[in-house]
Amino acid sequence: MSLVDRTVGFATALRKAGLPVSTAETVDAMRAMGAVELIDRGQLRAALAASVCKRPAHRQTFDTLFDLWFPRRTGDGAAAELGRQDGDETDPTANTSGDPQATREALRDELRNLLLDGDEDAIRRFAREAVGLLGKA
Repeated sequence: MSLVDRTVGFATALRKAGLPVSTAETVDAMRAMGAVELIDRGQLRAALAASVCKRPAHRQTFDTLFDLWFPRRTGDGAAAELGRQDGDETDPTANTSGDPQATREALRDELRNLLLDGDEDAIRRFAREAVGLLGKA
């Protein structure tokens, strides 16, 4: 998927989530991307948010969809690296011995616990780590 396709898809997802993102704002977002280092997710996030977020109330939805459409690198050990960066030393799949069924069950249990706790940051970290882990397959 090209960067243009990804950005248009992201804008479409934002609209489906209820954010009023016009075609002109999508073009503005593409132009803003030309002014930042695309490799720096923080700069990319800020450029896109400045182009399409009109209200502070939209920011949480924007951030959630941004993480889905512009994920950190995945599938090459990024999950373990993210866990270390975020200070989370626990690995829900540590005792699964590489068994795919046991891994899925461990991930489901961990997700259930996180959802019950309601810690949105922990849920985001878990999602990134799960994509990294499952992206290897």
